[in-house]
Amino acid sequence: MEATSLLLAEGFQPDRSVYLSLTHDEEIGGIKGTKAIVDNLSRDDIHLAWTLDEGSFLFDGFFPGVAPPVANINLAEKGTMTIELVAHGQGGHSSMPPKETAVGILAQALVKLQAAPIPGTLDGLSGEMFDAIARHMPFSQRLLFANRWLFGDLIDASLASKAFSNAMLRTTTAPTMLSASIKENVLAIEAIGTINFRLHPRDSIKGVMNYVKSVLDDERIEVKLIGGSNASRVSSAKALGYKAIVHAAQSTYGNIVVAPGITIAATDSRRYEAIAENSYRFNPMSITPQDIPRFHGTNERMSIENMVNATRFYRLLIRDGSHE
Repeated sequence: MEATSLLLAEGFQPDRSVYLSLTHDEEIGGIKGTKAIVDNLSRDDIHLAWTLDEGSFLFDGFFPGVAPPVANINLAEKGTMTIELVAHGQGGHSSMPPKETAVGILAQALVKLQAAPIPGTLDGLSGEMFDAIARHMPFSQRLLFANRWLFGDLIDASLASKAFSNAMLRTTTAPTMLSASIKENVLAIEAIGTINFRLHPRDSIKGVMNYVKSVLDDERIEVKLIGGSNASRVSSAKALGYKAIVHAAQSTYGNIVVAPGITIAATDSRRYEAIAENSYRFNPMSITPQDIPRFHGTNERMSIENMVNATRFYRLLIRDGSHE
């Protein structure tokens, strides 16, 4: 809003229509926010050339050996799906437990699933991202990335060892909730583990369901699909919208690395795809690894410097990105 206020004060008139989408319910599904906006634009037969929503940031200090901050402008976002693993037991008093309990069976299944992560590698959008970043790495690392046909397994193993880069490689598996007996001396008749997956564009809900069942291969475990949606489509890194975002980021921050990427969480852009040719995801703010725990956590905050730079970015983007 500050950027548009500045442009209005300057008497700026865009050549093309610019829509600002300000909503209130993104964290709870966006039904009355982005869904209502998209429905309204669809009724008016308005089709957008491109959209920009939240996504990645200007990453400072996230990639070893890369000195300049990396502007990760995301062309797609992961999908999400939630399943329940249900194990059944005979119940009874804890003083006479059977050899296998529902809780024990469920625990074995969870360990087995986490020990066999869904396969992932540097291909597609993930490969494009690291190819762009690798050009700015020290020679030894550039050599590895330039010869992925030879060192691919080594690179994948290294990236998979860190949560941040592992999430870029594959569909992630995260057990998040457990429920069983209601009392400490009562054997559970049913034990339930809830698992959330973030789907890489190469994977699908159906494919992940089949993978889970094949890994577990246990008739004692029932696999229930609770809900989800597949990954978004991949937008173009050659379109004018992407180029406008790159120009605004470079003009705001100077010496930076620009790389396409994938948003590992969910954004409203998945709804805008219905009315937009391309949908991009990027927050024009700089963050360090120390900022990550603050997201939805303790002392979540934004620096004044980031607010100022974000205003500069959006002013440039609206001004230069709205030309015919």
